Amino acid sequence: MKKIILSATLLVTSTSLANASLFSNDELDLSVGTLNPILARAVNVMQTMSQANERDIETLQAAFTTQMGKPQILIPQNLYDFAQQTIPNFKLPEGAKAVIENASSDEAQIAIAGVLIEKHEIMSSRDCYMKEDPSNTGTTFELRSSVNKLLGTSQFSGILDDTVTMILNEYNTDQWLQNLTANRMTVAKYALYYLLEAAQMLRTALSESDTSSEETAQLSPEFALRNLNLVYPAQYTFEGTNCRMTLKDTSLEGSYNIDKNVRTLLVPNAGYVFGGNLVYGKIKGLDCSSFVSYVANSTVRMSTYLMAQAAIAMGAPFSESDIGWPMSDVEKVEVQIISREFDLVQDQNNIQPGDLITWRSPKAGHTAVFMSWPKTSLQEVRPDGSAHPIYNTTHFVGIDANREDDKSKEGVNEGIFSYERNGRKTFALRRK
Repeated sequence: MKKIILSATLLVTSTSLANASLFSNDELDLSVGTLNPILARAVNVMQTMSQANERDIETLQAAFTTQMGKPQILIPQNLYDFAQQTIPNFKLPEGAKAVIENASSDEAQIAIAGVLIEKHEIMSSRDCYMKEDPSNTGTTFELRSSVNKLLGTSQFSGILDDTVTMILNEYNTDQWLQNLTANRMTVAKYALYYLLEAAQMLRTALSESDTSSEETAQLSPEFALRNLNLVYPAQYTFEGTNCRMTLKDTSLEGSYNIDKNVRTLLVPNAGYVFGGNLVYGKIKGLDCSSFVSYVANSTVRMSTYLMAQAAIAMGAPFSESDIGWPMSDVEKVEVQIISREFDLVQDQNNIQPGDLITWRSPKAGHTAVFMSWPKTSLQEVRPDGSAHPIYNTTHFVGIDANREDDKSKEGVNEGIFSYERNGRKTFALRRK
């Protein structure tokens, strides 16, 4: 039997899009034609991402169904013997064997093995850069954030563990691919990807002359970038003792060529990628800053730090020590551009739809597009389904790109925001 290699492609996650409305407000008209241009663009991005999210699931489902319909080979009952014979440097975390054997089918077992192998590889990468660079000065914070989201924290499980749980508990049941909101959307994309890979492995092994066919290339980075709407490309080096990991845009023009000398990380998401930016004019995943920069048609990519510096330059009542660090020469130029393109809204009562509300502390920030103050009571619907009224003007309705560690929110969403936040300066910018 021909040896088949399990998963050489590394996927690093990000997000999911919650399609359900978080509030009820009969007075808010979301018809794009009636909105401020910036708010209209934000609503359009939110709706477009929802549609793209559905298409990604349909694409993966169709590819999986096609592969499952092909002739299959029998996998030995001892999956570990099979894996050791076919997978270079086969290693799995302790307890993985029992997890795999609980799966309901061959494709589910192999899919889970693929997930756990990826988890081991990424954990090794993280351990390497943490050991060689404890202060993390050589690895971008954006990439570390995505890696931590993938692997989980002491408080919350990661995307890969959630993927294993979904395949174990829901595959081939009535729950499969149901209620795909927030974190579940991203998990579903991972589950389908690994099941697709497993189904492709299970089909009759191709002859050597056929190994370069388009069918075999279906699971390559190039296939994912061409056929999935929301997948963000990044690359990192991991050779010998070089553990520096860098999240950056990849050259995707034309043939979607991927640099073979470094690892490619594909970040499946439903709208949010921390550090994400436009990739050659296409939205493959954005964060809060790149989202508001895009919808406000800013010349520069406005981080919350740059927005706060511009607010100070325009007379905001706080200082540089309140929002970060001294500016570099490049940042000074970017702040000048922002100051030319935006006005500071001096009076909270003068905030209008389409204004950018930003919160900034010395270490972090967030930003959202303002939609409206609640003229009547709003009902906030929490993840457990309970409704809680919000009556005062300390909150507003807006749209942001965000993800919460507790998995209650991921993607580009409409929501209710507190105008003031402890430990952060709040200000509003308006596009000229």
